[in-house]
Order: sequence, then structure tokens, then C-alpha cells
Amino acid sequence: MESTQQPELAIEPSAGETVEGEVVNPRPRPFWRSAAEGVVAILIVIFLLNTLTVNSDQIGSSMAGTLKAGQSVLASRATYMLFPPERGDVVVMRDPLNAAGTVVRRVIGLPGERIELRGRQVLINSQPLPEDYIGSPLTLSDNLTATITMQLMKSEYYVLGDNRLSINDSRSWGPIQENDILGRAWLIYWPPDSVGAIQHQRYAAPSEQ
Repeated sequence: MESTQQPELAIEPSAGETVEGEVVNPRPRPFWRSAAEGVVAILIVIFLLNTLTVNSDQIGSSMAGTLKAGQSVLASRATYMLFPPERGDVVVMRDPLNAAGTVVRRVIGLPGERIELRGRQVLINSQPLPEDYIGSPLTLSDNLTATITMQLMKSEYYVLGDNRLSINDSRSWGPIQENDILGRAWLIYWPPDSVGAIQHQRYAAPSEQ
């Protein structure tokens, strides 16, 4: 009686499987595919950097004491997507005198507050603001005798430079709008010997100081 058993079909092993104890070499990945994945990864990183960060190049002397002239900083856009700016934050903002440029200043007054500058003293809702981050001690010869009183409206912020001898800030521009603040500065990235995190000042509410 003839056998009805069908002959076994030869199955070609796939990559990584063994044939009688030997490992089949995997097929090499095409170069074009690896190159394409690398380009996509670079584009994703660039997109995230442009979306979540902003930089300010060649800072001047207005932030002396916290930042040095010639330094460049990187700021986080993401921070202010989640939270509003706080008093004491060092921020990168649009330059009111140059629409294409950016400047770095410190947030002093918040929306709805009354700001007073009496010569060398800043007051928030009549409460003196301690500012030990100011670049250099002010003296009577500095001639900062102007008195400014201003009520901030909704979405308005008052920003000052840490170098109060430079008045290239809200004393000459007036308040800025919240959408003029581009990001919270967090890193000095240039020059290489200055790389480091930026320190921000934290304050209690004026009534608690």
C-alpha cells in the first residue's frame, strides 16, 4: 500500500534564526533608511528647540550684576505656556525699540499692582521691594531722583534692568504686555567659560514681605 505522506517543504530561515546551530546573518539596513531617520530626528530636535526655547544674543550692560555684556542666554518658552511670569524672573522679551530684536530684563511689577519708584527705592503697592541683585550699590551721585507712580493694567508687567544706571527699561518704555515676554531665561550658553544656570529672585506676596 502506497504512503500518502506529503513531502516536507523547505522553509527558508528568517534573519536571526538558527540552522543546525548556526545563526543566520541579519539583512543589512539600507543606508538611505538610516540617513532618513537621522534627518527626521534632527528636524524634530530643531522644531522642539524653536518651539520651546528662545535665545538672546550679545547682552548689553543693562543686566550687569546678573549677566555680563557679551553673554548669550537661552530661555524657556514652555514655562510661560503653563504659568504666568513671576516677580523676580529674568526674562527674554521683545525689544520695544527694535521689533526684530530681543532684550533681557527682570520682572518687577505684576498686573494690577501699583508701582512707585522714589529715586533708588522701588515700592509695590506701597511696600518697599528688597533688591540685593542690583549690579552695584547706588549712591547720591548717581542722580536717580525721579519719582514714578504707575498703575498696571491687566496683562501689563513692569520690567527693570539690574543695572539701574541704565534706564533702557520700563522707566523709558512704560509697561510691557504679557505677549511681549518670550520666555524665562535659564541658561547662559556663551561664551563657553560663562556657561551656567541663571539665578532668579523669589518673593513673597507684597503684603507678606
